[in-house]
Amino acid sequence: MQRFICAVPVSPLRVQASHPSEMVSQLLFGETCTVLDSSNGDWLKVKCDFDQYEGFCQQSHLLPFAGADFPGSVARARVASMPSQQSAARA
Repeated sequence: MQRFICAVPVSPLRVQASHPSEMVSQLLFGETCTVLDSSNGDWLKVKCDFDQYEGFCQQSHLLPFAGADFPGSVARARVASMPSQQSAARA
């Protein structure tokens, strides 16, 4: 099964592969999912790794994901800590 990561701030998950279809959940930026069906053009049927919801989302909202396999995880970026303004003023 192919895994993807959400590359947009919010990607709606819909009941059917169309924009007017009911939204059942959302993929948030950095969340991963598994593709269940890719036979609907730009729409993929996916299962969210975080909460196991299933629905259709646009393929253009996702990027292939080959990261470590942590079920239910959200990919996280390492962010360097910034020195506080007080410690910078002391220097």
